[in-house]
Amino acid sequence: MPLDPLQDLTADEKALWDKLPADGTYIGIRKTRRELGWDDDRIWNACEDLARRGLVKTGPGYGGTVRRIVAVPAIPVAPEQEEEGRKEKALYTPAEKVIREQWARTMRLDQFVVQITARQGRRDTGGTWTRPDIVVVAVSIYDFVPGKFVDAITFEVKTVDSFDVTAIYEALSHLRSATRAYVLVEIPDDRREGMEELINNASKEASRHGVGLIIATSVADFDSWEIVVEATRRDPDPAGLDAFLSDQLNEDNQGQIRRWLK
Repeated sequence: MPLDPLQDLTADEKALWDKLPADGTYIGIRKTRRELGWDDDRIWNACEDLARRGLVKTGPGYGGTVRRIVAVPAIPVAPEQEEEGRKEKALYTPAEKVIREQWARTMRLDQFVVQITARQGRRDTGGTWTRPDIVVVAVSIYDFVPGKFVDAITFEVKTVDSFDVTAIYEALSHLRSATRAYVLVEIPDDRREGMEELINNASKEASRHGVGLIIATSVADFDSWEIVVEATRRDPDPAGLDAFLSDQLNEDNQGQIRRWLK
């Protein structure tokens, strides 16, 4: 592949590439074909050619979907940022354990999987702000409502020093494909003083956008979890939800979800 993978695109490849959202969001192939005035063969040939170049990924949905594979440039990380990243990563495992063993019970989830999705290295999962730290996927059946229902619930996990209102917007970006999104922040008691204005501002933004906000003295202690704002359930586009699960879950969890849906 050339240093600039876009430099030798054909006219059709360039036209399709320019129609795709820069943030890696999936769009419908049929709608895009109509906007370009092409026939099915022409757009699918362009999709397949871009996919062979490693520039796009196609997904399921009515008529198919396609998105850019967003390349995130390597940015030098300051030592203090690297240290903060290590502190945040240290919260993932205890948070996942509490979510699986206690939080899911309070949410009355029976059939569910929990996965730490932040640890996927360079694996493509859709671009910046599309990879949550932890994902819960549940399949529910109700007594009087026919069918099976899939919920994808995301968690952005933050330390006291990495938490600001931006965390709400990170979680909000997940709601393009997930049904609920939370920000989970660990704020020890000795750090709580002086943070009320920040928490209040974050709460207002979370309420406005339907994002959940949970503050814990320790993420490992469920008794210390305070639900400041409860998440609002969304009904994302089925193709987007399906692609999200395909991108984020490992093969074992994907297989378990398929078995529950049979």
